Amino acid sequence: MAGKRIYLAFLIVTVLSSSVILIYLYPPNTLVSSEKIGGGTVWIYIPVSIIHDPPGDGSNQSLVISLESNSRLYTVIKFFTNISVDLGIETTVQEGSYVKSWVKPIKNGFEVTFASTSSGVRERIGTWSSVDKTHSGRIGPLRRSNGKLYGGCVLVGNLLEIAYELKVNIYRTWSSEYKKQLVLSLRVTEITMITMLLADMTKTSFGYFPTGDVLDNVSNKVFVGEVTFKGGKTQVLKMRTKIESPTSFNYFLRNFYWGEEIVPVWVSQTIRSTGEVYYNANLTLYDDDSTDWYKVSIYNDTFFHTYDFKVIEYNSTNPEEEYEG
Repeated sequence: MAGKRIYLAFLIVTVLSSSVILIYLYPPNTLVSSEKIGGGTVWIYIPVSIIHDPPGDGSNQSLVISLESNSRLYTVIKFFTNISVDLGIETTVQEGSYVKSWVKPIKNGFEVTFASTSSGVRERIGTWSSVDKTHSGRIGPLRRSNGKLYGGCVLVGNLLEIAYELKVNIYRTWSSEYKKQLVLSLRVTEITMITMLLADMTKTSFGYFPTGDVLDNVSNKVFVGEVTFKGGKTQVLKMRTKIESPTSFNYFLRNFYWGEEIVPVWVSQTIRSTGEVYYNANLTLYDDDSTDWYKVSIYNDTFFHTYDFKVIEYNSTNPEEEYEG
């Protein structure tokens, strides 16, 4: 019958050892009303790597992501709340858009392709940390001063533009009771491949990449060694990592409000690959001033497969290049 939805209820009777088991299949919840209570356009950063910048105004780290034939590097992001509120997540992608080639809606989130190759095709994507030799705020490992970020670390990944809508749905259940559900509807309208200096990333209306939650997590760092280098001398390190297992982490995005209820929304992100994907990190330690020197602990960042650094002691002629030590 056109224009009408018909639900059938089945009664199944099974006889087992003189026992009768009754199984009922009831119709699903029926949407009665939906009220929009908020919305707008938001942006979310989705990293596939962080290229940490070493100290020294001639130092830098480069990264080449290599995909062999029939390979893919992608991320899975899912949205959730950590409080006991009924939060529904709806995800879609802009119809008729090229975005659909890169972003796939999944339950409670999205699957986002960073790069992929077909049969017989290989791809190399290369970028590097800051090469700024003048502004000390863009040199060295990430650090904070008076609530502001400094350093030459670079995020590599995607930026999603998302139209969001917050609404309250009222459903009638099979038992004729009514229930309310807060629904966050997310529709991806744009995707961009980005390399962005972390110190330049600003908070948006929805959230920002959580450097405190991810970059400060010591569990993702494996000690490599300690190096002292002086101005005028160059030291080089190389590391090649095949991506064989997923990398996962959670981070807080922002709070939403439902009457007097505060609903924090978090993101669970997993970096995945198929086929053969390699991260090739190349580290150059150098300073052009002969009186400058740095004693540095070097780590392998197992989240993002690049070198990470902690400055232990140093002497720098640049008055703004300051580290806690």
